[in-house]
Amino acid sequence: MKSPFLVGKAIYLRPVCEEDATDRYVAWLSDPEVTRYLGWRAFPSTKHEILEYLRQQRSGESLFLAIVVKATDLHIGNIHLGPIDWVNRRAELAMLLGEKSAWGKGYMTEAFELVIHHAFSALNLHKLKAGTEAENLAAIRVFQKTGWIEEGRLRQETFRAGTYQDLVLFGRFNQAADTSPRQQGQRRRVRRLPVRAGSVKAAR
Repeated sequence: MKSPFLVGKAIYLRPVCEEDATDRYVAWLSDPEVTRYLGWRAFPSTKHEILEYLRQQRSGESLFLAIVVKATDLHIGNIHLGPIDWVNRRAELAMLLGEKSAWGKGYMTEAFELVIHHAFSALNLHKLKAGTEAENLAAIRVFQKTGWIEEGRLRQETFRAGTYQDLVLFGRFNQAADTSPRQQGQRRRVRRLPVRAGSVKAAR
């Protein structure tokens, strides 16, 4: 493994570096199947643009990681956490799985789980946000598997294949994150209340 940052069962995540900006990477961003649900699908990408994007990610406000298969050390895509709002403790999560031979093998789900755990346990973020087109059923299944909730829809938000598409918004909360002092006081007061026989407890 080359400079692993987060390690899972089948994949590991490491920082994306300039050496990753290969012709194969450029081909991912020019493949209509790969970019079908991505915002830049209507415009071609060059190696120069990829390198410039990589430089922009070194600001410290984002986490930009390569998804690599452990068995082959093959770079199959990227996952991006950011920009990180340190005041409100939230960030957006996005992923590109460019290597089509890696589709349908659970790599996307595992990468999501690794970054979600890091965001909540190491960065102490409170909320993660993400979105995808309503027709992107594979991504929606990943959100559902990894504990996200649908927060709403933006109607006819994106234009693709001659029609406007709905954008589904998802959120994932850190249940173990510290709450505000006021909320902590409320919790302590609730714990001191006696539970009467036959009373209804909070639903889980």
